[in-house]
Amino acid sequence: MLAPPARASETSTVRSAGATRARRNRRTTMPAQALRSDDFLTIRDAADVCGVSMDTIRRRFKDGSLPHSRVNEGDATRTIRVPVGDLVAARLLDAAPVEASAPLEALAARRSAKLVAELELTIATLRSEVERRDDVIKELRRRADSRDETTSELREQLRFMRALANAEQPVAGRAA
Repeated sequence: MLAPPARASETSTVRSAGATRARRNRRTTMPAQALRSDDFLTIRDAADVCGVSMDTIRRRFKDGSLPHSRVNEGDATRTIRVPVGDLVAARLLDAAPVEASAPLEALAARRSAKLVAELELTIATLRSEVERRDDVIKELRRRADSRDETTSELREQLRFMRALANAEQPVAGRAA
């Protein structure tokens, strides 16, 4: 796996894989830090920060507009990491907030608010579905009770008719 491009101010040093991974994941381990041009973001985070869809970021990745993006080959999900510098170069993100200070807490808050809204909508949908199914169950129980009453009435009539039929039959074996 290639390391991110070195900044001009960095000296050439050897880093362990863990240090490189920690450096790339700095955003998640230190959320209060501002975005820097050498930070790597997931497609979802990049889309949130840029205010575009995840599909836009994927298209830009595929067409080569984000040349320093990496696919985590060791990861079963093959997560794509996009450097903030590429987002700025592709004009998806304004350079001013990157160099000034765009706290990642705002990104997390937007994502949390979006998730809460989605969950509330899902809960409301599930509640209405439960109410609908409860109404169907009540109707089925009402029909079953009605059928039980009808069945009881029919059985009673059948007993009465059998009793009448038995009373009218002559007893077998008696000679007239």
